Amino acid sequence: MWAVIDVPAPRPIGRVSATIVQRLDTGRPYSAAGYINPTAYVVNPGYVTPPTSVPYYFSGRGEYRTDTLGATDLSVTVNRTFGTKTKVQLFFRGQCMNVFNQAAVINVSRSVLTRNDNTAYVAFNPFTDEPVRGVNYQFGPDFGTPTTPSDYQPPREFSFSVGFRY
Repeated sequence: MWAVIDVPAPRPIGRVSATIVQRLDTGRPYSAAGYINPTAYVVNPGYVTPPTSVPYYFSGRGEYRTDTLGATDLSVTVNRTFGTKTKVQLFFRGQCMNVFNQAAVINVSRSVLTRNDNTAYVAFNPFTDEPVRGVNYQFGPDFGTPTTPSDYQPPREFSFSVGFRY
């Protein structure tokens, strides 16, 4: 949602407008998926080299979800035109993103370990067997948690720009 309003300003200042933007993201869905080797359970249909690593979902697709992200952004723009016959404008734009400094996790590790990663896990028939966590697969040590600074919603941020338009 957003709203823009022109703010009355004295003539020497120029045109002033204020903008507010409200953002909401209900979170990103993710799944527990790992790679398995299906070659023992599938007859080769004629591949020169059959795939030995294919994705397998150990959870429902999109079963997990990151945090809901909400943020309010504000900006103010001032435009000042010079003269009546020229189109040259001086402008200033100031912004404050995430005004209330909301925090959310927006990305997480999705690592799932299988026999393809470690021979300690037992292979299973993906067509007939129900895989068992801890036996056939295991969530990675960081599964479902943020692992880098960019996995978090950006904190409050200020920026501005000044320039000429013509």
